[in-house]
Amino acid sequence: MNIWNSLWPASDRPGGLSTRPPGFFQWLLHFLPAAVYHSSYDPDQERWTIRYVSRGVEALLGYKPEEMENRLSFKDLTISNLQHYRFFQEELTPERPHFRLTFEFRTASGLGKWVSDEGLLLFDDNRRICGSMGVFVDISDHKAQELSIKEENLRLKTALRPPASLGGLVGRSPPMRKVFSRLLKLALSTAHLVVLGESGTGKELAARAIHDLSNRSSGAFVSVNCSSISETLFESELFGYLKGAFTGAMRDRQGHLDTAHQGTLFLDEVGDIPLNMQTKLLRVLDGYGYLPVGGRAERYSDFRLISATNHNLEQLVHKGLMRKDFYYRINAVHLNLPPLRERREDIPLLVDHFLNRQRLSRNDLPTEFLERLCAHSWPGNVRELQNALSRYLAFQDTENIFEPFAAADSPAVPPAITPGEAGPDEKSPPFPVGSYDDFERERLLRTLMSINWRPEAAAVRLGLSRSTIYRKMKKYGLLKR
Repeated sequence: MNIWNSLWPASDRPGGLSTRPPGFFQWLLHFLPAAVYHSSYDPDQERWTIRYVSRGVEALLGYKPEEMENRLSFKDLTISNLQHYRFFQEELTPERPHFRLTFEFRTASGLGKWVSDEGLLLFDDNRRICGSMGVFVDISDHKAQELSIKEENLRLKTALRPPASLGGLVGRSPPMRKVFSRLLKLALSTAHLVVLGESGTGKELAARAIHDLSNRSSGAFVSVNCSSISETLFESELFGYLKGAFTGAMRDRQGHLDTAHQGTLFLDEVGDIPLNMQTKLLRVLDGYGYLPVGGRAERYSDFRLISATNHNLEQLVHKGLMRKDFYYRINAVHLNLPPLRERREDIPLLVDHFLNRQRLSRNDLPTEFLERLCAHSWPGNVRELQNALSRYLAFQDTENIFEPFAAADSPAVPPAITPGEAGPDEKSPPFPVGSYDDFERERLLRTLMSINWRPEAAAVRLGLSRSTIYRKMKKYGLLKR
């Protein structure tokens, strides 16, 4: 279908059908401060190929028309998710072909630029989509003003909160002030990001705060612990499956990507995703669909990805455990969470925060106990602090509050004592004493053996999260075969 048929009468048109406008229109479009385009649609590849673009594209994106025509598709140019093209197929009809969309283009210099795309969809004689025509207009200044207003609104909202908290994160130290400032900016962004930090620093709390402050807050926040999923189950967990896809699949089941549609997908311990799944996730992040296990029709999910890890992702890439293209796709921006030992001035605030949940105050704690809390090195970070408080409140014992992390903080490792051998106090210790990893592995092993190998019960007994138990079981090779 020729897009210019409706722009000038057939009697005025030069002989033959052309995908380009006549000279007058060429001259006119050359001086427009926008870019007029024509694209064709390939339903088999779901590809929108640019067939014609006016000279205005040079000022807009930095490309020459010949660099784009019959060479690039919209998927090659866009930074933001291309799920809006599903809107074409689901909502628009030959009777209602007009659309207005906004998205972020990648310029020739690699920078992002927001544009408004207004035009109409083209249909063939069988009412099937065959292309589109429209106008790209630069709205970067408008978008910058919009983001500035949103950021100011966020500042006003957070100003009404207690000054030392944002989301579930608590702190007033300089490192946490930097975290809060960056977190607000990330909430306004649409880019995928990685939250970095040691175990127990609150990576999921930070991800949830970004979601709650973003324009996706009305959607679901779907948290997935990648270290607790076996390699064979990754695809069905993330993409879902259809009834009869495998033995035991008695009904259709949505995957995490389905649930996260128009919301946020949080992948904790992203470094544990198998390489084959990284390839499939990369395709989804590039705007393509995914197949549920046992399915043939592709699904699409519009979500923002927030990943988290306490590992060095660059080292994982170097070791061949993470694809380089996957690393660059998920790590557009990042947020670093400081360990508790680097923000000790926040310990009293955190103590107040945890005690307030139980309607208690610091006045209910011995001074000696508070001093020990502030002097401790906290290898388990905020989670360990919470466990220490829970342990004291349960047993009113200030001597063993740092179990099971005490061995890691000892200045010197005492000699190992074999079971049944009397120590200096004539009592055998509950666990053999050696390196911290040996200590923790033995403690976890004995706990699992005493409860018939139930990780959920072990999490309750040890005061740890279920994801932490699974991660430690994997670390120490305690997964049942």
